[in-house]
Amino acid sequence: MFGRLPKEQSQAVGVRRGEKIIAWAMGATHAVVATDQALYLDESTRLTWSQITKATWEEPFLDLVIEGNATNAAIPPRIRKQLDDARDLPRAVNAKVTESVVISERIELDTGVIAQFIARRDGDAISWSVVFESGVDPQDPSLRASADRALTELRAALGI
Repeated sequence: MFGRLPKEQSQAVGVRRGEKIIAWAMGATHAVVATDQALYLDESTRLTWSQITKATWEEPFLDLVIEGNATNAAIPPRIRKQLDDARDLPRAVNAKVTESVVISERIELDTGVIAQFIARRDGDAISWSVVFESGVDPQDPSLRASADRALTELRAALGI
């Protein structure tokens, strides 16, 4: 059937029970599957929408930027996936990544550094990330303390 992902392809990438498939595409050897909750790149790589900070499509490549992931260090910060038959997967990925963003706010910290604060929804949970402007050391304790203060103020102002 055109349009429906064959059941064996869904099982091969390990789509979890209860997740609704919204789009899929064919990679070199298997399907890449987007569900209402995650993107399955293969049988060992499941990315929730909140883990993907950026997705771009330049045929035939889907490029993903991944949020730092302490739970699975095997996932690289950037992934490039070639799709032989993209179908509507790139559009669905873009929509789900965008949909996961609750707020994105650029703030000048008390140190003078500009930081981007992003809140993403993953189910009922909200996770925050902070991206500093280039050329600064994100491990600098004073910079991190400044970002923590700004995040606390932002969360209080938004009620998140």
